[in-house]
Parts: sequence; structure tokens; C-alpha cells
Amino acid sequence: MRIITESGVHTTTLDDGSLLVVSRTGKVFRANPTAAAMWNAIVESDGDADQVAEAIANRYDIPGERARSDLAMLAGALRHAQLIRWQS
Repeated sequence: MRIITESGVHTTTLDDGSLLVVSRTGKVFRANPTAAAMWNAIVESDGDADQVAEAIANRYDIPGERARSDLAMLAGALRHAQLIRWQS
């Protein structure tokens, strides 16, 4: 399954996370450092959910199951905010 970032979402990196700005709506979302790392991994992996979970597990030295669970929770919030969509 792939995570597709919606067009028009721009990222600004901060010392303590990121801002996700949606150009079509003007909405701004703040991501804490972990969510920012997940967002970056989504973008860098071309949305491959398995690669994202693996990158997060390696970065934070956590089990893959936990990384997948955390990614699923974040993806749900991102989807609700219309920042991503799922592609099977």
C-alpha cells in the first residue's frame, strides 16, 4: 500500500518539527519531530508504507510493529486533514 501526498502541500522544517502548509486551502499543520520524520520518510520513500515504517523503526530503534502502528495513527490524522490518501 502506498501513501500519496496530496498536491500543494509544502513543508517548512523547524528546530522542533515541521509546518505543513496546504496551498489550496491556506491551512497550516504543525508536526512534532516524530511526525515530521514520518512525513519526510513518506516523501523520500515515494509513499511506500513498509519503507516508511522501516525507516522510522531504524531511526528511533523501535520494533517494526510499533513503527507501523504509529505510522497508521499518523496516516489516519493526515488523511482526515486531507494531506494524504491511500493507494492500493
